[in-house]
Amino acid sequence: MTAQESGFGTSISGFPVAAVGQADDTALLSNDIHQLQCLLNLSVLYCKKHQVQLSPGKTKLLMFSKKDTDYTRYTKQLSPLHIAGTPIELGTTAEHVGVLRSISGNLPHIHQRIVNHKRSLGQIMRMGMSRHHRANPIACLRAENVFSPPVLFSGMASLFLNKTESDMIAQHVKDTTESLLKLHPKTPEPVVFFLAGRLPGEALLHLRQLTLFGMICHLNGNILHSIVGQLLTGSSQSSKNWIADIRDLCYQYNLPHPLALLKEPMTKVSFKSLCKNNVTDFWQDKLRKNADKLRGKSLKFFNPYFMSLSRPHPMWSWATTSYQVNKCVVVSRMLSGRFRCGSLLRHFYQHVSGLCELCGEELEDLPHILLPKCPMLKDMADTLHRFAMNSLSKSEKALQIFNSIYNGKDDNKIVQLLLDPSVVSEIIAATQYESDILQLMLSVTTTWCYSLNRTRSKLLGM
Repeated sequence: MTAQESGFGTSISGFPVAAVGQADDTALLSNDIHQLQCLLNLSVLYCKKHQVQLSPGKTKLLMFSKKDTDYTRYTKQLSPLHIAGTPIELGTTAEHVGVLRSISGNLPHIHQRIVNHKRSLGQIMRMGMSRHHRANPIACLRAENVFSPPVLFSGMASLFLNKTESDMIAQHVKDTTESLLKLHPKTPEPVVFFLAGRLPGEALLHLRQLTLFGMICHLNGNILHSIVGQLLTGSSQSSKNWIADIRDLCYQYNLPHPLALLKEPMTKVSFKSLCKNNVTDFWQDKLRKNADKLRGKSLKFFNPYFMSLSRPHPMWSWATTSYQVNKCVVVSRMLSGRFRCGSLLRHFYQHVSGLCELCGEELEDLPHILLPKCPMLKDMADTLHRFAMNSLSKSEKALQIFNSIYNGKDDNKIVQLLLDPSVVSEIIAATQYESDILQLMLSVTTTWCYSLNRTRSKLLGM
Protein backbone atom coordinates (compact mmCIF):
# COMPACT_ATOMS: atom_id res chain seq x y z
CA MET A 1 0.00 0.00 0.00
CA THR A 2 2.85 2.35 0.81
CA ALA A 3 4.43 1.71 -2.58
CA GLN A 4 1.12 2.37 -4.34
CA GLU A 5 0.59 5.67 -2.50
CA SER A 6 4.13 6.89 -3.20
CA GLY A 7 3.35 7.80 -6.82
CA PHE A 8 6.65 6.38 -8.05
CA GLY A 9 5.16 3.52 -10.01
CA THR A 10 4.15 2.99 -13.62
CA SER A 11 0.88 4.43 -14.92
CA ILE A 12 -1.28 1.74 -16.55
CA SER A 13 -4.47 3.05 -18.13
CA GLY A 14 -4.50 5.95 -15.63
CA PHE A 15 -3.90 3.77 -12.56
CA PRO A 16 -0.48 3.96 -10.81
CA VAL A 17 1.02 0.50 -10.28
CA ALA A 18 4.18 0.46 -8.16
CA ALA A 19 4.49 -3.08 -6.84
CA VAL A 20 3.22 -6.49 -7.87
CA GLY A 21 3.62 -9.12 -5.17
CA GLN A 22 2.91 -12.84 -5.17
CA ALA A 23 3.95 -15.20 -2.35
CA ASP A 24 7.53 -14.20 -1.44
CA ASP A 25 8.31 -12.57 -4.83
CA THR A 26 7.76 -8.84 -5.32
CA ALA A 27 8.22 -6.86 -8.54
CA LEU A 28 8.74 -3.09 -8.38
CA LEU A 29 7.69 -1.11 -11.47
CA SER A 30 8.63 2.42 -12.48
CA ASN A 31 9.23 4.55 -15.56
CA ASP A 32 12.20 6.27 -13.93
CA ILE A 33 15.32 4.61 -12.52
CA HIS A 34 15.59 7.18 -9.67
CA GLN A 35 11.95 6.68 -8.68
CA LEU A 36 12.62 2.94 -8.76
CA GLN A 37 15.41 3.49 -6.20
CA CYS A 38 12.90 5.34 -4.00
CA LEU A 39 10.52 2.36 -4.22
CA LEU A 40 13.37 0.04 -3.32
CA ASN A 41 14.22 2.23 -0.29
CA LEU A 42 10.60 2.01 0.86
CA SER A 43 10.76 -1.79 0.53
CA VAL A 44 14.00 -1.89 2.58
CA LEU A 45 12.40 0.21 5.36
CA TYR A 46 9.32 -2.03 5.36
CA CYS A 47 11.47 -5.16 5.62
CA LYS A 48 13.46 -3.74 8.55
CA LYS A 49 10.25 -3.34 10.55
CA HIS A 50 9.63 -7.09 10.19
CA GLN A 51 13.26 -8.21 10.68
CA VAL A 52 13.67 -9.16 7.02
CA GLN A 53 16.79 -8.38 5.01
CA LEU A 54 16.79 -8.11 1.22
CA SER A 55 19.52 -9.96 -0.66
CA PRO A 56 21.27 -7.95 -3.40
CA GLY A 57 22.43 -11.19 -5.03
CA LYS A 58 18.84 -12.38 -5.55
CA THR A 59 17.56 -9.00 -6.76
CA LYS A 60 17.28 -8.67 -10.53
CA LEU A 61 17.03 -5.46 -12.56
CA LEU A 62 15.43 -5.51 -16.02
CA MET A 63 14.86 -2.59 -18.37
CA PHE A 64 12.14 -2.87 -21.02
CA SER A 65 12.36 -0.31 -23.82
CA LYS A 66 11.12 -0.26 -27.40
CA LYS A 67 13.77 2.24 -28.54
CA ASP A 68 17.41 2.92 -27.70
CA THR A 69 17.50 6.50 -26.32
CA ASP A 70 20.00 8.64 -24.43
CA TYR A 71 18.18 7.83 -21.20
CA THR A 72 18.32 4.06 -21.74
CA ARG A 73 22.03 4.24 -22.63
CA TYR A 74 22.66 6.29 -19.48
CA THR A 75 20.77 3.76 -17.37
CA LYS A 76 22.71 0.84 -18.83
CA GLN A 77 26.09 2.45 -18.14
CA LEU A 78 25.46 4.25 -14.85
CA SER A 79 22.62 2.45 -13.11
CA PRO A 80 22.28 4.08 -9.66
CA LEU A 81 20.19 1.24 -8.21
CA HIS A 82 21.64 -0.28 -5.03
CA ILE A 83 20.73 -2.07 -1.80
CA ALA A 84 22.75 -1.01 1.26
CA GLY A 85 25.56 0.21 -0.98
CA THR A 86 25.66 -2.93 -3.13
CA PRO A 87 24.98 -1.99 -6.78
CA ILE A 88 22.37 -3.95 -8.77
CA GLU A 89 23.55 -4.66 -12.30
CA LEU A 90 21.20 -4.77 -15.27
CA GLY A 91 20.29 -8.28 -16.38
CA THR A 92 18.43 -9.90 -19.27
CA THR A 93 16.16 -12.38 -17.45
CA ALA A 94 14.47 -12.64 -14.08
CA GLU A 95 12.07 -15.25 -12.71
CA HIS A 96 8.94 -13.94 -11.01
CA VAL A 97 6.37 -16.40 -9.60
CA GLY A 98 7.48 -19.09 -12.03
CA VAL A 99 7.48 -16.86 -15.11
CA LEU A 100 10.84 -16.16 -16.73
CA ARG A 101 10.69 -12.48 -17.65
CA SER A 102 13.10 -11.44 -20.39
CA ILE A 103 13.87 -8.17 -22.14
CA SER A 104 13.84 -10.09 -25.44
CA GLY A 105 10.23 -11.29 -25.07
CA ASN A 106 8.46 -14.49 -24.06
CA LEU A 107 10.59 -17.01 -25.96
CA PRO A 108 12.96 -17.79 -23.02
CA HIS A 109 9.98 -18.69 -20.83
CA ILE A 110 8.38 -20.76 -23.59
CA HIS A 111 11.62 -22.66 -24.21
CA GLN A 112 11.97 -23.30 -20.48
CA ARG A 113 8.40 -24.61 -20.24
CA ILE A 114 8.90 -26.92 -23.24
CA VAL A 115 12.12 -28.32 -21.75
CA ASN A 116 10.41 -28.89 -18.39
CA HIS A 117 7.44 -30.51 -20.16
CA LYS A 118 9.73 -32.95 -21.96
CA ARG A 119 11.49 -33.70 -18.67
CA SER A 120 8.21 -34.41 -16.87
CA LEU A 121 7.08 -36.56 -19.79
CA GLY A 122 10.32 -38.52 -19.69
CA GLN A 123 9.73 -39.39 -16.05
CA ILE A 124 6.57 -41.32 -16.91
CA MET A 125 7.79 -42.88 -20.18
CA ARG A 126 8.51 -46.12 -18.34
CA MET A 127 4.78 -46.78 -18.17
CA GLY A 128 4.93 -47.97 -21.79
CA MET A 129 4.58 -44.61 -23.53
CA SER A 130 7.62 -44.97 -25.81
CA ARG A 131 7.12 -45.55 -29.52
CA HIS A 132 8.17 -49.23 -29.44
CA HIS A 133 6.22 -50.05 -26.28
CA ARG A 134 2.80 -51.65 -26.48
CA ALA A 135 0.71 -49.63 -24.05
CA ASN A 136 -2.57 -48.18 -25.28
CA PRO A 137 -1.82 -44.65 -26.60
CA ILE A 138 -4.98 -43.28 -24.97
CA ALA A 139 -3.84 -44.51 -21.56
CA CYS A 140 -0.51 -42.79 -22.24
CA LEU A 141 -2.31 -39.57 -23.21
CA ARG A 142 -4.37 -39.65 -20.03
CA ALA A 143 -1.23 -40.03 -17.94
CA GLU A 144 0.43 -37.20 -19.88
CA ASN A 145 -2.67 -35.04 -19.45
CA VAL A 146 -2.45 -35.39 -15.66
CA PHE A 147 1.26 -34.77 -15.17
CA SER A 148 2.56 -32.69 -18.09
CA PRO A 149 0.21 -29.87 -19.26
CA PRO A 150 0.33 -28.07 -15.87
CA VAL A 151 4.11 -27.94 -16.35
CA LEU A 152 3.91 -26.77 -19.97
CA PHE A 153 1.28 -24.06 -19.43
CA SER A 154 2.59 -22.80 -16.08
CA GLY A 155 2.48 -18.99 -16.24
CA MET A 156 1.51 -18.98 -19.94
CA ALA A 157 -2.02 -17.68 -19.39
CA SER A 158 -0.75 -14.39 -17.92
CA LEU A 159 1.52 -13.58 -20.89
CA PHE A 160 0.69 -11.56 -23.99
CA LEU A 161 1.82 -13.95 -26.74
CA ASN A 162 2.19 -13.12 -30.40
CA LYS A 163 1.22 -15.57 -33.14
CA THR A 164 4.74 -17.00 -33.52
CA GLU A 165 4.94 -17.79 -29.80
CA SER A 166 1.46 -19.34 -29.59
CA ASP A 167 2.18 -21.38 -32.74
CA MET A 168 5.33 -22.74 -31.09
CA ILE A 169 3.30 -24.01 -28.12
CA ALA A 170 0.60 -25.45 -30.40
CA GLN A 171 3.20 -27.26 -32.52
CA HIS A 172 4.82 -28.80 -29.45
CA VAL A 173 1.45 -30.12 -28.20
CA LYS A 174 0.71 -31.52 -31.65
CA ASP A 175 4.12 -33.23 -31.92
CA THR A 176 3.76 -34.72 -28.43
CA THR A 177 0.26 -36.08 -29.14
CA GLU A 178 1.38 -37.40 -32.52
CA SER A 179 4.31 -39.22 -30.95
CA LEU A 180 2.23 -40.76 -28.17
CA LEU A 181 -0.27 -42.02 -30.76
CA LYS A 182 2.67 -43.61 -32.64
CA LEU A 183 1.73 -41.77 -35.84
CA HIS A 184 4.18 -40.75 -38.53
CA PRO A 185 5.69 -37.23 -38.41
CA LYS A 186 3.74 -34.41 -40.08
CA THR A 187 0.42 -36.21 -39.75
CA PRO A 188 -2.41 -33.70 -40.45
CA GLU A 189 -3.74 -31.96 -37.33
CA PRO A 190 -7.37 -33.18 -37.73
CA VAL A 191 -6.22 -36.81 -37.62
CA VAL A 192 -4.00 -36.32 -34.57
CA PHE A 193 -6.54 -34.53 -32.39
CA PHE A 194 -9.68 -36.40 -33.46
CA LEU A 195 -8.04 -39.80 -32.93
CA ALA A 196 -6.76 -38.64 -29.55
CA GLY A 197 -9.99 -36.89 -28.56
CA ARG A 198 -7.97 -33.91 -27.41
CA LEU A 199 -8.05 -30.15 -27.96
CA PRO A 200 -5.12 -28.51 -29.80
CA GLY A 201 -2.49 -26.64 -27.82
CA GLU A 202 -3.83 -23.24 -28.89
CA ALA A 203 -7.29 -24.10 -27.53
CA LEU A 204 -5.82 -25.34 -24.22
CA LEU A 205 -3.95 -22.05 -23.85
CA HIS A 206 -7.08 -20.02 -24.64
CA LEU A 207 -9.07 -21.92 -21.98
CA ARG A 208 -6.46 -21.02 -19.37
CA GLN A 209 -6.50 -17.37 -20.42
CA LEU A 210 -10.30 -17.23 -20.21
CA THR A 211 -10.21 -18.93 -16.81
CA LEU A 212 -7.76 -16.28 -15.55
CA PHE A 213 -10.03 -13.54 -16.86
CA GLY A 214 -12.97 -15.18 -15.10
CA MET A 215 -11.06 -14.90 -11.82
CA ILE A 216 -10.40 -11.18 -12.46
CA CYS A 217 -14.14 -10.62 -13.00
CA HIS A 218 -14.77 -11.63 -9.37
CA LEU A 219 -12.18 -9.15 -7.98
CA ASN A 220 -14.64 -6.26 -7.69
CA GLY A 221 -12.94 -3.22 -6.14
CA ASN A 222 -9.44 -4.51 -6.92
CA ILE A 223 -7.06 -2.32 -8.95
CA LEU A 224 -6.66 -5.12 -11.49
CA HIS A 225 -10.42 -5.18 -12.03
CA SER A 226 -10.38 -1.39 -12.57
CA ILE A 227 -7.46 -1.54 -15.05
CA VAL A 228 -9.20 -4.22 -17.11
CA GLY A 229 -12.40 -2.18 -17.26
CA GLN A 230 -10.53 0.96 -18.28
CA LEU A 231 -8.59 -0.84 -21.02
CA LEU A 232 -11.76 -2.41 -22.42
CA THR A 233 -13.56 0.94 -22.63
CA GLY A 234 -10.65 3.20 -23.59
CA SER A 235 -8.48 1.10 -25.94
CA SER A 236 -9.08 0.83 -29.68
CA GLN A 237 -9.87 -2.35 -31.59
CA SER A 238 -6.30 -2.45 -32.92
CA SER A 239 -4.70 -2.36 -29.47
CA LYS A 240 -2.24 -5.14 -28.71
CA ASN A 241 -2.28 -6.24 -25.08
CA TRP A 242 -3.51 -9.11 -22.91
CA ILE A 243 -6.94 -7.53 -22.37
CA ALA A 244 -7.39 -7.00 -26.11
CA ASP A 245 -6.53 -10.68 -26.57
CA ILE A 246 -9.31 -11.65 -24.15
CA ARG A 247 -11.75 -9.44 -26.05
CA ASP A 248 -10.78 -11.13 -29.33
CA LEU A 249 -11.17 -14.58 -27.74
CA CYS A 250 -14.68 -13.70 -26.56
CA TYR A 251 -15.57 -12.70 -30.14
CA GLN A 252 -13.91 -15.80 -31.56
CA TYR A 253 -15.69 -18.26 -29.27
CA ASN A 254 -19.06 -16.47 -29.19
CA LEU A 255 -18.81 -15.64 -25.48
CA PRO A 256 -20.40 -12.64 -23.70
CA HIS A 257 -18.52 -9.36 -24.05
CA PRO A 258 -15.76 -8.94 -21.43
CA LEU A 259 -17.36 -5.74 -20.11
CA ALA A 260 -20.62 -7.60 -19.50
CA LEU A 261 -18.70 -10.30 -17.65
CA LEU A 262 -16.93 -7.68 -15.53
CA LYS A 263 -20.21 -6.04 -14.52
CA GLU A 264 -22.14 -9.28 -13.94
CA PRO A 265 -19.65 -12.14 -13.55
CA MET A 266 -20.90 -15.67 -14.07
CA THR A 267 -20.32 -18.37 -11.48
CA LYS A 268 -17.04 -20.26 -11.77
CA VAL A 269 -18.66 -23.55 -12.83
CA SER A 270 -21.04 -22.04 -15.40
CA PHE A 271 -18.33 -19.84 -16.97
CA LYS A 272 -15.82 -22.67 -17.30
CA SER A 273 -18.51 -24.95 -18.73
CA LEU A 274 -19.55 -22.31 -21.28
CA CYS A 275 -15.94 -21.71 -22.32
CA LYS A 276 -15.18 -25.42 -22.64
CA ASN A 277 -18.26 -26.11 -24.78
CA ASN A 278 -17.77 -23.11 -27.09
CA VAL A 279 -14.04 -23.69 -27.52
CA THR A 280 -14.60 -27.37 -28.28
CA ASP A 281 -17.33 -26.61 -30.83
CA PHE A 282 -15.17 -23.99 -32.54
CA TRP A 283 -12.14 -26.27 -32.94
CA GLN A 284 -14.24 -29.23 -34.03
CA ASP A 285 -15.71 -27.16 -36.86
CA LYS A 286 -12.31 -25.73 -37.80
CA LEU A 287 -10.51 -29.10 -37.87
CA ARG A 288 -13.35 -30.71 -39.81
CA LYS A 289 -13.09 -28.00 -42.46
CA ASN A 290 -9.33 -28.54 -42.62
CA ALA A 291 -9.93 -32.27 -43.09
CA ASP A 292 -12.40 -31.55 -45.90
CA LYS A 293 -9.65 -29.72 -47.80
CA LEU A 294 -7.60 -32.93 -47.76
CA ARG A 295 -10.54 -35.26 -48.42
CA GLY A 296 -9.72 -35.69 -52.11
CA LYS A 297 -6.00 -36.13 -51.39
CA SER A 298 -4.43 -37.80 -48.36
CA LEU A 299 -7.47 -38.02 -46.05
CA LYS A 300 -9.72 -39.87 -48.45
CA PHE A 301 -11.02 -42.32 -45.83
CA PHE A 302 -10.90 -40.10 -42.73
CA ASN A 303 -14.35 -38.85 -41.72
CA PRO A 304 -14.19 -36.55 -38.66
CA TYR A 305 -17.92 -35.74 -38.66
CA PHE A 306 -18.55 -38.81 -36.49
CA MET A 307 -15.62 -38.04 -34.15
CA SER A 308 -15.19 -35.68 -31.24
CA LEU A 309 -12.44 -33.72 -29.51
CA SER A 310 -13.95 -34.70 -26.16
CA ARG A 311 -13.38 -38.44 -26.39
CA PRO A 312 -10.88 -40.67 -28.25
CA HIS A 313 -11.67 -42.79 -31.29
CA PRO A 314 -13.69 -45.95 -30.41
CA MET A 315 -10.95 -48.30 -31.61
CA TRP A 316 -8.64 -47.16 -28.79
CA SER A 317 -11.31 -48.01 -26.22
CA TRP A 318 -11.68 -51.43 -27.84
CA ALA A 319 -7.91 -52.18 -27.78
CA THR A 320 -7.29 -53.88 -24.43
CA THR A 321 -4.31 -56.09 -25.31
CA SER A 322 -0.91 -55.31 -26.82
CA TYR A 323 -1.83 -57.26 -29.98
CA GLN A 324 -4.98 -55.19 -30.44
CA VAL A 325 -2.97 -51.99 -29.86
CA ASN A 326 -0.54 -53.01 -32.63
CA LYS A 327 -3.45 -53.54 -35.01
CA CYS A 328 -4.98 -50.15 -34.14
CA VAL A 329 -1.65 -48.38 -34.69
CA VAL A 330 -1.48 -49.79 -38.24
CA VAL A 331 -5.08 -48.77 -38.94
CA SER A 332 -4.54 -45.25 -37.55
CA ARG A 333 -1.53 -44.78 -39.84
CA MET A 334 -3.63 -45.87 -42.81
CA LEU A 335 -6.39 -43.44 -41.82
CA SER A 336 -3.88 -40.61 -41.40
CA GLY A 337 -2.89 -40.61 -45.06
CA ARG A 338 0.75 -41.14 -44.09
CA PHE A 339 0.89 -44.92 -44.58
CA ARG A 340 4.10 -45.76 -46.45
CA CYS A 341 2.68 -47.18 -49.67
CA GLY A 342 3.88 -46.56 -53.23
CA SER A 343 1.30 -43.88 -54.03
CA LEU A 344 2.70 -41.75 -51.18
CA LEU A 345 6.41 -42.49 -51.52
CA ARG A 346 6.49 -41.52 -55.22
CA HIS A 347 5.98 -37.88 -54.18
CA PHE A 348 9.17 -37.89 -52.08
CA TYR A 349 11.56 -40.19 -53.95
CA GLN A 350 12.32 -39.86 -57.64
CA HIS A 351 13.30 -43.52 -58.00
CA VAL A 352 9.89 -44.71 -56.69
CA SER A 353 7.36 -45.15 -59.47
CA GLY A 354 4.42 -45.77 -57.15
CA LEU A 355 3.58 -49.14 -58.68
CA CYS A 356 3.10 -52.14 -56.41
CA GLU A 357 6.48 -53.77 -55.80
CA LEU A 358 4.84 -57.20 -55.51
CA CYS A 359 2.92 -57.32 -58.77
CA GLY A 360 4.18 -54.22 -60.61
CA GLU A 361 0.83 -53.82 -62.38
CA GLU A 362 -1.13 -51.11 -60.54
CA LEU A 363 -0.54 -48.05 -58.36
CA GLU A 364 -0.05 -49.21 -54.79
CA ASP A 365 -2.66 -47.47 -52.65
CA LEU A 366 -4.91 -48.61 -49.80
CA PRO A 367 -7.61 -50.19 -52.03
CA HIS A 368 -4.87 -52.12 -53.87
CA ILE A 369 -3.61 -53.53 -50.55
CA LEU A 370 -6.83 -54.06 -48.61
CA LEU A 371 -9.36 -55.30 -51.17
CA PRO A 372 -6.84 -56.70 -52.32
CA LYS A 373 -6.16 -56.15 -55.98
CA CYS A 374 -2.64 -57.49 -55.71
CA PRO A 375 -2.51 -61.21 -56.65
CA MET A 376 0.32 -61.79 -54.15
CA LEU A 377 -2.06 -60.94 -51.29
CA LYS A 378 -5.05 -62.88 -52.64
CA ASP A 379 -4.51 -65.99 -50.50
CA MET A 380 -4.34 -63.98 -47.28
CA ALA A 381 -7.48 -62.05 -48.29
CA ASP A 382 -9.39 -65.32 -48.81
CA THR A 383 -8.27 -66.50 -45.37
CA LEU A 384 -9.36 -63.22 -43.81
CA HIS A 385 -12.75 -63.41 -45.54
CA ARG A 386 -13.37 -66.84 -44.01
CA PHE A 387 -12.26 -65.46 -40.64
CA ALA A 388 -14.70 -62.55 -41.00
CA MET A 389 -17.63 -64.83 -41.87
CA ASN A 390 -16.89 -67.03 -38.88
CA SER A 391 -16.46 -64.14 -36.43
CA LEU A 392 -19.48 -62.13 -37.59
CA SER A 393 -21.76 -65.16 -37.45
CA LYS A 394 -22.31 -64.25 -33.79
CA SER A 395 -24.46 -61.34 -34.98
CA GLU A 396 -26.81 -61.76 -37.90
CA LYS A 397 -27.12 -58.00 -38.34
CA ALA A 398 -23.33 -57.49 -38.41
CA LEU A 399 -22.90 -60.30 -40.95
CA GLN A 400 -25.62 -58.83 -43.14
CA ILE A 401 -24.03 -55.35 -43.12
CA PHE A 402 -20.56 -56.71 -43.90
CA ASN A 403 -21.79 -58.86 -46.81
CA SER A 404 -23.91 -56.11 -48.32
CA ILE A 405 -20.95 -53.68 -48.37
CA TYR A 406 -18.19 -56.16 -49.21
CA ASN A 407 -20.13 -57.71 -52.09
CA GLY A 408 -21.04 -54.29 -53.48
CA LYS A 409 -19.27 -52.48 -56.30
CA ASP A 410 -18.17 -49.40 -54.34
CA ASP A 411 -14.49 -50.02 -53.56
CA ASN A 412 -14.17 -46.82 -51.52
CA LYS A 413 -17.02 -47.85 -49.22
CA ILE A 414 -15.45 -51.27 -48.70
CA VAL A 415 -12.11 -49.68 -47.75
CA GLN A 416 -13.96 -47.23 -45.48
CA LEU A 417 -15.61 -50.18 -43.72
CA LEU A 418 -12.26 -51.94 -43.27
CA LEU A 419 -10.45 -48.85 -41.99
CA ASP A 420 -13.10 -47.25 -39.78
CA PRO A 421 -16.44 -49.03 -39.32
CA SER A 422 -17.46 -46.47 -36.66
CA VAL A 423 -18.33 -43.92 -39.39
CA VAL A 424 -20.37 -46.28 -41.62
CA SER A 425 -24.03 -45.23 -41.44
CA GLU A 426 -25.39 -48.82 -41.42
CA ILE A 427 -23.25 -49.73 -38.41
CA ILE A 428 -24.14 -46.51 -36.58
CA ALA A 429 -27.84 -47.32 -37.02
CA ALA A 430 -27.36 -50.94 -35.98
CA THR A 431 -25.57 -50.01 -32.74
CA GLN A 432 -28.82 -48.42 -31.54
CA TYR A 433 -30.21 -51.95 -31.23
CA GLU A 434 -27.07 -54.05 -30.70
CA SER A 435 -24.35 -52.18 -28.84
CA ASP A 436 -21.76 -54.92 -29.43
CA ILE A 437 -21.83 -54.68 -33.23
CA LEU A 438 -19.13 -52.01 -33.43
CA GLN A 439 -16.78 -53.95 -31.13
CA LEU A 440 -17.34 -57.10 -33.17
CA MET A 441 -16.76 -55.26 -36.43
CA LEU A 442 -13.57 -53.64 -35.11
CA SER A 443 -12.13 -57.02 -34.16
CA VAL A 444 -12.62 -58.15 -37.77
CA THR A 445 -11.55 -55.02 -39.66
CA THR A 446 -8.42 -54.28 -37.60
CA THR A 447 -7.29 -57.90 -38.03
CA TRP A 448 -7.95 -57.62 -41.78
CA CYS A 449 -5.82 -54.47 -42.20
CA TYR A 450 -3.05 -55.63 -39.87
CA SER A 451 -2.71 -59.11 -41.44
CA LEU A 452 -2.57 -57.83 -45.01
CA ASN A 453 0.00 -55.20 -44.05
CA ARG A 454 2.09 -57.81 -42.21
CA THR A 455 1.96 -60.20 -45.18
CA ARG A 456 2.94 -57.38 -47.55
CA SER A 457 5.87 -56.39 -45.31
CA LYS A 458 7.13 -59.99 -45.16
CA LEU A 459 6.98 -60.39 -48.93
CA LEU A 460 8.90 -57.11 -49.34
CA GLY A 461 11.50 -58.26 -46.81
CA MET A 462 10.71 -55.40 -44.40
